Amino acid sequence: MQSFLLRSPISRECWPNADGWACSTDEETVIARHAARVIQSAARIRLWTAVIQLLAETMSHHLRIARPVSDLAGTTDMYCRGLGLSIVGNFENHGGFDGVMLGFAASNYHFEFTYCRTHPVAAAPTVEELAVFYIPGEPEWKAACASMLAAGFKQVSSFNPYWESQGRTFEDKDGYRVVLQQGEWSNVVPP
Repeated sequence: MQSFLLRSPISRECWPNADGWACSTDEETVIARHAARVIQSAARIRLWTAVIQLLAETMSHHLRIARPVSDLAGTTDMYCRGLGLSIVGNFENHGGFDGVMLGFAASNYHFEFTYCRTHPVAAAPTVEELAVFYIPGEPEWKAACASMLAAGFKQVSSFNPYWESQGRTFEDKDGYRVVLQQGEWSNVVPP
């Protein structure tokens, strides 16, 4: 039931009822109906806030990191062996491009590596263009670093010394850098 405040300050209130409209100028009735309306509005706001929060928590975006490469098969092999990624998609001669998507099953990101058949695009990474993977456990981190070297990645010094304190930086054949950071990361915003 919706009521309408006709004057301000609150002195009269009318609301629909079974016979049409009911009005009151009784101060207690007017205040009680106004208070009930405020409580209902607050409840609606709490409900919508909860719905929006639920949507924000459940809605996830997918991130694709796209990079041109000089050797599609070689890059695929390096990233699958070095990071344990799997092929999650691929395409051939799509407008002159071949490509492969590498990722982990059920993750919300993947790499896309492409090769242009007609006009190969040279990779142009910078020393600060990094893909960083956080690995909390030290034994797992050490094993991942060994896998990167065995897969053909080259260990390099990081341009930013921050990544040297608890991580190692690796470079692929096209100069793209991957950091394996021994630590945890969470996107939870502090209160």
